[in-house]
Amino acid sequence: IGGEGDLIDFVNPQLGTVQPVKSLDNDIITLNFNAGVVSTVLDNENEVYLRVRALDAQDKVLGEINQATAKSKLSAIGGKRFLIDIWPRGFFSIDGGAEIARLEYFFTDASGTKVVGYGNTDQPFKYSFRCK
Repeated sequence: IGGEGDLIDFVNPQLGTVQPVKSLDNDIITLNFNAGVVSTVLDNENEVYLRVRALDAQDKVLGEINQATAKSKLSAIGGKRFLIDIWPRGFFSIDGGAEIARLEYFFTDASGTKVVGYGNTDQPFKYSFRCK
């Protein structure tokens, strides 16, 4: 309670994680989806996609990817686990003047109708950029 940074939830199943835990918007990060920890609407899907938006410190949307394309497709790594490596500034084509403060994201099927969010809900996963 009262700490800094994103909440690390040890109660809900860890469906979505980001590596490294701390980074800047100019670092390569890995978003992981682990469909094996709890049943979700994506259980029978062989292809999983990322729906994500980048926001600045004032909650202005700097970029958004909300379609199933090769760019947003996660790689299957076995055991109902998927991942995608992104360089956020390049992924959203952010110029040098803007700074991404955080990402809000979901995992979806190819149609975009089956969506998994934080704690297997309709709320987005969130990742804040920081490196201290």
